[in-house]
Amino acid sequence: MILVRYIGTPVALFLELQEALDGFQREVQLSSLDGAEPVGNDVVQGMVIDRDAFVDIRLALHDQAVAAIEAGLEHADLEVEFPDGAVGRGLTITAAARQADRAAAEGLLLTPPVRDEVRRVQLWMYNEVAIQLRGGAPTPFDPTPTSDP
Repeated sequence: MILVRYIGTPVALFLELQEALDGFQREVQLSSLDGAEPVGNDVVQGMVIDRDAFVDIRLALHDQAVAAIEAGLEHADLEVEFPDGAVGRGLTITAAARQADRAAAEGLLLTPPVRDEVRRVQLWMYNEVAIQLRGGAPTPFDPTPTSDP
C-alpha cells in the first residue's frame, strides 16, 4: 500500500467534486445499460468499473472531509492508502473523468460540468496521486487559477 497525502485540501470544493463525479458515474452507468452511451467505452470503463474499484478510498476521503467541515475547517490534510500498482487505474479514471466533464460541458450529459474552482481541485488531486504513487513528495493545494482549470 502507498500512502497518498492531499495537503491543504479545500474540503467543501472536494466534496462538491465527489458529488459531481458520482453524478457522472451514475449517468454513464445508466446510459450504458440502455445502450444510449453519450460517451465512449473508455469513459464507461474508467467512470464505472475502475472508479468502483476505489470505492473504499473515495469513502475514506469523503469521511475525512466531512469530519473537517464538522470541525469548522475550510482546508484539511486528507490521506489514504492506495494499493500497489494503482497508477494505471488511477490514470484511466482521471482521463475518463475529464472526458465526462467535457461531455457534460457539451450538453451530452444531464449532470452539469464541474465549476472551474472544483476542476482546479480535481486536477491537483489527480496530479498528486500520480506523483505520489510514483514515489514523489506531496505538494499543498495552490488555489491560484492556472491556464488549464
